[in-house]
Amino acid sequence: HVPLSRIAVLEARRLMMSTFNMLAPSSGEPIVTPSLDMVLGCYYMTSVDPHGHGTGGSFSNFEDAALAHEVGAVALRSIINCRDNEGEWIETTVGRILFNDVLPDSIPFQNHAVERNRLKELTGQFFVLEGPQGAAIVLDKIKTLGFKNASKSGVSIAINDVKVSTQKPKIVAKAEKSVMRLDEQYLDGLITEEEKYNATVRIWTDANDDLTQVITEDLPNYGGIYMMANSGAKGNIAQIKQMAGMRGLM
Repeated sequence: HVPLSRIAVLEARRLMMSTFNMLAPSSGEPIVTPSLDMVLGCYYMTSVDPHGHGTGGSFSNFEDAALAHEVGAVALRSIINCRDNEGEWIETTVGRILFNDVLPDSIPFQNHAVERNRLKELTGQFFVLEGPQGAAIVLDKIKTLGFKNASKSGVSIAINDVKVSTQKPKIVAKAEKSVMRLDEQYLDGLITEEEKYNATVRIWTDANDDLTQVITEDLPNYGGIYMMANSGAKGNIAQIKQMAGMRGLM
């Protein structure tokens, strides 16, 4: 539809523009939030590599730390000691410093890994503190930063990233043994068909939950898949469980 009359054009400019509709009317939560590769890039640059090059270095201010990274003296995700803008010593990373550079001054220093939900919260704060126009500018900077660091991270998926737990055969065998016992009880007339069905469903559901727990504990060893799922960029534990554990009860 093309707004033709003067009133229609005015309505389109003042009410319907995307910058005036960044919060959902139903809940007040942001509609426009970084997603996918933007989330992955922001999470990568604000996460920590405990064995990174230059770990433990000390810098007098944020600019010195950023310069040291540019000349290759310290890696993006290495833990360093640095004076903040208040003159206090904090433990942070160059990645977090660069991420905070694009945030408005009204937002306090974000000294933690920034995943999808945190980006969503920050978007809401941008809108309240900076207004629609200011929020749009900040989000655009975050988008650029996210894409750039997602490319630099080199995160990808290989079939070898999906590791089948050594505990899986034991969990499956235990469930199968329990189901065989139910079959025997049913044939002996000790339980009804409905009781047998409900108990079978419960046994396999418990086995599925046990396997999910095992995979959750092993998740940090899953390379790129772990980073994608943990950041909220793409995928979740249920999907990883279906690849590395079992499809589950159908």
